Amino acid sequence: MTRERYSPVGVKVFRGDTEVIGTDGVLLYWDNDLLAWFPTKESELVWRDLTKRLGINNSSPTSALDVTGTITGTRLLIGGVTE
Repeated sequence: MTRERYSPVGVKVFRGDTEVIGTDGVLLYWDNDLLAWFPTKESELVWRDLTKRLGINNSSPTSALDVTGTITGTRLLIGGVTE
């Protein structure tokens, strides 16, 4: 299953005549194989609009970006450091 193209906030998504329903704060993703929108699980990816917080593998984010698990990357810039 390919996960691509997250939907904009506040957009109602329909599959045929049926509205795709998700829990408040859950984002929708486009499945390119099935050509349809699907909600993420709240435990995978959640946006809390009131607090402006994003949780990854965390349904109750306590900071702007709250990740439960390992983050992998090639470099990390902190505190306004520029190159």
